[in-house]
Amino acid sequence: MESQKPKSTIDFKLTPKAKSTSLLLLRHCILDKMPQNYGSTDLAKAQVLLNAYRYQYYRAITAQPENRRAYTYALNCPPSGFNALPKTKTCKNPKVCPWCFVRLRLVKAYRALLAVPVSAREGYQVVAWGRVTLNDEKLPFLRSNYGPHTWCEALVTVQMVVPFVNENVPQGQPKVQLCHSGIQIIPKDCEISKELNRYCIRPALKGKMFGKVTHDNIIKAMVAVLRLEWMALYRPHNLDAFEGLVNGFKRSQLIRISPYKADTADTAV
Repeated sequence: MESQKPKSTIDFKLTPKAKSTSLLLLRHCILDKMPQNYGSTDLAKAQVLLNAYRYQYYRAITAQPENRRAYTYALNCPPSGFNALPKTKTCKNPKVCPWCFVRLRLVKAYRALLAVPVSAREGYQVVAWGRVTLNDEKLPFLRSNYGPHTWCEALVTVQMVVPFVNENVPQGQPKVQLCHSGIQIIPKDCEISKELNRYCIRPALKGKMFGKVTHDNIIKAMVAVLRLEWMALYRPHNLDAFEGLVNGFKRSQLIRISPYKADTADTAV
């Protein structure tokens, strides 16, 4: 290993939580994106992901020893979906931490979508849409009062911007791009392709329908637009991108929820 393991690194004992929403979302949106040779169980893949995440922090500590304390604290963030012993505090940095991405992004989105009462779901469907944009100064969020939430008369709209490393960009172009995703519950008779292809939205949104409002269809919609390759962020040659995201978007709200209630104003989380 090209960097020294901090002495204060915690060796977790992990056991999967039974009937855990966090583990379910971790599995479908993150672990299932990993190659099969990384393991066949949630625990095996989570261990590989944990090691990769930590090694990138080790490299960052070697490059910036003045940040040793803060980075060691962050690399001891407990994996979501597991009982982790000994207990540690979470880092609350979902831009680079897969565990906090599950806790602070995916779980909140899932609960907001599932909050629609069963009695109100008749005649509605789950849809998801997304696009990739450049990482510039302006976040690509769409307004709740002039965007798919209003146009589609949605009961719920969740928008998320996820910075990620795209290793397929031409040489010389920035690797960090933004995945702008949305999951909505809209009327079945809404012409989603027409609403998403308005000229005022550039780059255009690509949408897909997932059928009636059920637990399984909400998961499928989230997977369709939020399953990204986290391992790329932790490769040695992407250390600069990793360090940039650790300290980037400090004042940015990267998830916006227009919840199921009479007032449809965006709620920043």
